[in-house]
Amino acid sequence: MHIPPQAPLHLIHRVSEGTLATHSREPSGFPYPTALPFAPTARHAPMLLISRLAEHTRNLHADARAGFLVAHATDGHVLEGQRLTLLGTFAPAAESEHEELAQRYL
Repeated sequence: MHIPPQAPLHLIHRVSEGTLATHSREPSGFPYPTALPFAPTARHAPMLLISRLAEHTRNLHADARAGFLVAHATDGHVLEGQRLTLLGTFAPAAESEHEELAQRYL
């Protein structure tokens, strides 16, 4: 499979919702997926605005490793469209970036 390098970047900038999968605290270790809006940062990373009260936020505080799925359905069929799964570690944005990131998010 030959995927052009710009395809994932195009998808990140084309779609505005994704699925965040964290490691559940209770019951321990189970995947905990949730749909969330996102916006790409200037470096093309998904930026999420999440509440401190949300379960996935508490999960990320306990274990920052997570997966993030971005998908674009074609004619209503998600399996026929483009999909991108990112794996990594989530971290809060630096205080100095808050204003710029807020503008991008809005």
